[in-house]
Amino acid sequence: MTSISPKETYKAVIREEKNGKDNSKKFFLEIWSKKCLSHSIDLLALEIHGDVYTDAEFGTLEWSSDEKYLIYIAEEKPKKSEPFIKRKPAEKDKDGASGDKKAAPGEEFVYRQDWGEQLTGKKSSVIVQCEVESETLTILQGLPDNKCPGQVRFTPDGKGIVGVVWDAARPRRLGLVFCTNRISQLFYLGFDRTYRRLSKDLCAVRSPRFLHNGDLIWLQRVPDEPHHACMKIVKLTKNKLNEIVSNKPAIGNDGVESVVVDIVDTSTPLINGESFYGVYAHSLPRRCEPSNDGRVVFSTVSVNEVRCYVLEVASGKLVDISRKKRGSTTILCANGDMLLASFSSITTPAQLYVAKLPKAGHEHTVNWKRVSDPDLIPERLAKLKADVFPMLVWPHGGPHSAFVDSYSLETAFFCLIGELSRLNRCRKCHGQIPSAKNRSSGRQRLQTRY
Repeated sequence: MTSISPKETYKAVIREEKNGKDNSKKFFLEIWSKKCLSHSIDLLALEIHGDVYTDAEFGTLEWSSDEKYLIYIAEEKPKKSEPFIKRKPAEKDKDGASGDKKAAPGEEFVYRQDWGEQLTGKKSSVIVQCEVESETLTILQGLPDNKCPGQVRFTPDGKGIVGVVWDAARPRRLGLVFCTNRISQLFYLGFDRTYRRLSKDLCAVRSPRFLHNGDLIWLQRVPDEPHHACMKIVKLTKNKLNEIVSNKPAIGNDGVESVVVDIVDTSTPLINGESFYGVYAHSLPRRCEPSNDGRVVFSTVSVNEVRCYVLEVASGKLVDISRKKRGSTTILCANGDMLLASFSSITTPAQLYVAKLPKAGHEHTVNWKRVSDPDLIPERLAKLKADVFPMLVWPHGGPHSAFVDSYSLETAFFCLIGELSRLNRCRKCHGQIPSAKNRSSGRQRLQTRY
């Protein structure tokens, strides 16, 4: 996991190493400057937390605006426990240790849930702040009990952080990977331990991003519906955020955010003749505001492709800026007015493209240029012609996901050994008919083949 500082002075890297003898993990935070390693910090040496989270759900590595601090997410160090009956030296019985240091009797075998698929062993997360110069690690305090934070980032003024918390007190946590319907909240945590809820109660949120003017945007949807469904893009202005933070009672935000892109029932026509089917992205790009002018770029599934869009946050106007060629275009990063994207299709492996974002009102004239060398495609894969083939059917194209026109190494492999792959999509799959958001049954609607 890596992160470039705001002024591009430093590069932070969290590196994981495994001990070959007992398969234990070690995590190191490396700070690089001008191709030189300036700091290397053993994150587990002080034993203030457990393994570092590097997954896409919780994982974070973010710089402060002054490039003096880093924050990341790690596993909370479990409380000490011991049997009810245990012999120990008499002097320890008289020791006036604090309650946190005392071992809890009879809890050494208590079962604690984790977050399920691909998040095994991740039970309770904490936010860790690292002061780079002194290499000091601090666990940030102030979060309510039974809350697991993730996707955190510094506020522009450097006085606190915002992020997402999931409720760990529910009877069953179920899973988070591929499931954007779990109840969560957007929060603000000041370094003075001020805690505020920023999003509505009983909703599902993810991917908070600050804009250049201090406004905050994120993805939001109704929880406890299909695992993944159409999402809104909502905005909290800088002034509203400051009002919520300054309130003395720890009240939350109930309706002060505005909807920038709403859930789409069927489709919405765009100004360049394309149709928009809703936002099905799991996250916004890490750098999503290219020109610091209130426009945001993102990618989402649209029918049987991944397409990228420019969103004017103030007006909600959308423009499709995908490559005109058939295939999937995914925005990777925006820097200044330059965009970096990947493009692939069923028969073309991913390639890097760059483009300069035109001025507002002319986004549809964007011109993509390839900057990576295309991989050689076996002629048998690019020009497959035959009358009879053994066929493999891939039935998992929905309803909570979707097969798209992008390169797949697995299907390409089966094609090269003489197998025809048929990728079936459900009628209610993503990017197609959002009005059926609460329904998951249905026969296949679209078949994509090799």
